[in-house]
Amino acid sequence: MQIAPIKSKKLMAKIADGKMKMMKRVNETFKIFKGINRSVFAVLVLTLTFTACEYEEWSPYKSNATLSETLISYNETTISGATFGNPELTWSLQVLEGTDFCTPVSKVGFVQQNFSLHFAQYAGAESRTAKIKIKFSDGYTNTFTVRQLSITENPDYDRAWGEQPEVKEGVSLVYKTYYTILSNRR
Repeated sequence: MQIAPIKSKKLMAKIADGKMKMMKRVNETFKIFKGINRSVFAVLVLTLTFTACEYEEWSPYKSNATLSETLISYNETTISGATFGNPELTWSLQVLEGTDFCTPVSKVGFVQQNFSLHFAQYAGAESRTAKIKIKFSDGYTNTFTVRQLSITENPDYDRAWGEQPEVKEGVSLVYKTYYTILSNRR
C-alpha cells in the first residue's frame, strides 16, 4: 500500500510544525528523565551505603593497650603497659590467671595513662604464666599472657669471655648471651 504525497503546503507546514513541537517535548522529557535518573541513582547509592553498613560510632581513636614485656625473668619485677585511644575513656585491668604472683599496681585509669604489673620472685622448676585483661569503657578489650621463667631456665653461663657481664640480680634484668664454637672450644 502506498501513501499519496501531500500536495498542500499549509498541511505540510502544520505537519512539520507538529513534528517540531513533538520533538521539543520528547527532548524536554528526556532531559527531565536524565536529571531524575541521576538523582534517583545518587539517592539509591546513598541509601544502600547507609543501610548496608553496620553502625559504629566513628572515632579517630581506637582503644588499645600494649605491654613492655611478655617474657620476664624469675626475679621480682614490675612491667609497664600503655593505653591508647580517646583520653576521655577509662580502662579497668583484671588478672585472670596468676593472681597469686601477679598484682596490678592500679586497676583502673583513664586512657593514655600507663599501668604497671608487679610479679613476685619465682623459685619453681617450671615457668608460670599470668593472663591479664584490660577492658576499655568503649567495649574494646585486650588480653595479654606474660610468662615468668623458672630459675632453672636461666643457667649459669661459662663466663670465660670478657664481654659477658657479671651476673647481677635486679628488678628487671634478663641476661641473653650468644655463642659460637671457636677453635679452642670456648
